[in-house]
Amino acid sequence: MQVYPPLETTPLLHPPGLLAIVSTVDAASQALSISQTQNLSIQLWSPPNAGAFMGPLFFRALLTEAVQRISERSPQPPLSWEAVLDCAQYPAIALATLRHGFTCLRLAPAPQTTEVISALAKQQGARLLSCPHPIFAPHLYADFQRL
Repeated sequence: MQVYPPLETTPLLHPPGLLAIVSTVDAASQALSISQTQNLSIQLWSPPNAGAFMGPLFFRALLTEAVQRISERSPQPPLSWEAVLDCAQYPAIALATLRHGFTCLRLAPAPQTTEVISALAKQQGARLLSCPHPIFAPHLYADFQRL
């Protein structure tokens, strides 16, 4: 079993200035560019349940390509940013997401599995979110953009 190094994000030390849901390289590049232009941190969320249909490796590749595009256009790296893969209610996908180096993921609350996955995430320096996906509860998020 291959374990990937952590995704090269810059962890957020406070709530993000921007939040965007991205499903393409262009959207992720655009979101990172906007955060860079506005000098704000950003949290890039996958679409709901993307862990099941995109998978962690695809979403990681999408984000890596977006960061590479930004780096080619600007000598300044993106500001602090974080990726969140939505694993819905699937603990196996959450485990794969951790194995693929994500430092933040969302798993729907399920008492039997959330504690175990949360402990594993903490061991790896990752965060497990159990909040609703922003697309379903935009009122919970300060700055919500869908790109």
